[in-house]
Amino acid sequence: MRRSLAIIAAATAGLALAQGAQQTLQLIVNGRPAVTKAIIVSGKTYVPLDALNAAGVTSNRSGTTLTLTVPAAQQAAAGGANGVTAVEGCINETLFNGVWRFRVTRLDALTGEPRGYSVGLEFRNGTNRAQTLGGTGAAGALMEADNFSLALADGSTITPGGSILDLQAFATRSVPQGGSLAYTLRFLVPEGAPAPAKATKLVVAIPRSGAAYTVPDPSFRVRLDCNR
Repeated sequence: MRRSLAIIAAATAGLALAQGAQQTLQLIVNGRPAVTKAIIVSGKTYVPLDALNAAGVTSNRSGTTLTLTVPAAQQAAAGGANGVTAVEGCINETLFNGVWRFRVTRLDALTGEPRGYSVGLEFRNGTNRAQTLGGTGAAGALMEADNFSLALADGSTITPGGSILDLQAFATRSVPQGGSLAYTLRFLVPEGAPAPAKATKLVVAIPRSGAAYTVPDPSFRVRLDCNR
């Protein structure tokens, strides 16, 4: 009975807080829109616990005490060379780092010679002014092979092949507000080599310097075993 009264009291308090909200805010958690919204009451912003959990904050309730544990902002996830903190999602899912909305549009296996994978990419300007990938630090991710890699199921990685001049032209192209850039990268194994293992992740490592990113690490990690 006492527990039931406590639940009713908590629900009533939450309802009163929601009804007193002066403004609601759309939440973006690690680059993804959250289902729930934040509210502003008397100048203070309240964020739902499930949104904090989605951001990596763990919670534990004991009686009338709620304990929150915030992970280190730059703590890398396990995964060897692919273990970087990044905005993560699936194929066809739009990811946002505060500047660029990024999407992997397709993944195709190349069965001829040389063998490998073809990956379709889309970068969309999510700011209110024109941007270039080079001007926001993202150019390095396209020019440096170590920063742009395709992880395979056997634990190996492939770096992109192709014309560096094409990549430079892509990275220096001005993108207006809401505009986008589309590009196809090919990840190839040496000619005559066996077909590569199944592609599992695409990692785009973007340096934080160069733009006002809104996430701890503006890099992107796309899981290639799921499609949204």
